[in-house]
Amino acid sequence: MIRCFKVNGESFRAVLKRTEDGWWLVRCVEHYGGGVSFYHWERGRTVQSAMRNLVRAMKLCRSSATEYCSLSENFQRGLSA
Repeated sequence: MIRCFKVNGESFRAVLKRTEDGWWLVRCVEHYGGGVSFYHWERGRTVQSAMRNLVRAMKLCRSSATEYCSLSENFQRGLSA
């Protein structure tokens, strides 16, 4: 499932997947904040809570130093390797 959403006035698309145990996983598919890739997966019991968690993480990424985004991206790459 794909859902559109906004963060600070910018439009993004998110991919949502339901896990076997009923949780929702969500990930932004666009670049966020000066070309920084945001491939971090968030989760929630409902679609709304998963989306809320993703938006919070993206706002944190934007407001924090770019190192947070790089660390998150490298961590996620390590998990998928």
